[in-house]
Amino acid sequence: MPLELKYLPIIESALNPKAVSRVGATGLWQFMLTTGKQYGLQVNSLVDERRDPVKSSYAAARYLSDLYKIFGDWNLVIAAYNCGPANINKAIHRANGTSKGQDQTANGQQLNKDYWHIYPYLPKETRGYVPAFIAANYIMTYYSQHNICPMTTRLPAQTDTVMVNRNIHLEQVAAVMGMNIDLLRSLNPMYRRDVIPGATELSPVRLPQTETGRFIDLQDSICNYRVDELLGKRTEVEVKDDVPTYYHKSKRYAKRRSARYSKRRSSVSKRRGSASKRRSSGRKRRRR
Repeated sequence: MPLELKYLPIIESALNPKAVSRVGATGLWQFMLTTGKQYGLQVNSLVDERRDPVKSSYAAARYLSDLYKIFGDWNLVIAAYNCGPANINKAIHRANGTSKGQDQTANGQQLNKDYWHIYPYLPKETRGYVPAFIAANYIMTYYSQHNICPMTTRLPAQTDTVMVNRNIHLEQVAAVMGMNIDLLRSLNPMYRRDVIPGATELSPVRLPQTETGRFIDLQDSICNYRVDELLGKRTEVEVKDDVPTYYHKSKRYAKRRSARYSKRRSSVSKRRGSASKRRSSGRKRRRR
């Protein structure tokens, strides 16, 4: 696979593993829920592996490879990654004047599958997607010639993972090991509620490489720290509002219906009033 594909997350998510689009695509590679599960990414209330930079990158590589087997052109692959292979096939047939299922044009020639040939028939967002990818590749390669300096990251250069078989909250790790909780969240973005569900299945916790040995030594202390408060199931939930904000669906519907009915009544009465005024003025003219 071309190494330039590593710049695709810049266009997709601006390298933010917690990015969520308006349609629900999530993570560095902006996987939709169905596509993520199709490529083996686990998604539940505690874990969203679409936000895992490593696992989602392997899944994206497999997905891009499958798209290349379909289209055989990397520009089309990148466009299909954005709008889906079905929309690319539609654009190919529209550009060649053929219907779905035909492999040749009316003259018996093969379909022209060049990206720039089908460009006018692509969705509006996809038309700018491949040029944006080309621009990202250029700027990431030749940034020094345009007086652009790379930012220094606050994340550790080397990290490692430790597999745990018990439920652990990231605040337990931060408190016992004296680490920054925001750093732990940045290294473990796949855990949606800061809970590592190791009791369900072996789960990884990513740490700076220099801290993995200390984590193993302190694991018992970490698991016992404020365990009832951070991991215990709540029997009561504090209500912040004094007045309940829940309304039954039928009540909301009745309220909207009565509001619409009152508006109609007022508009009808206005029309009747104007009509009666016109009739009365007409009678006065006749008398004169």
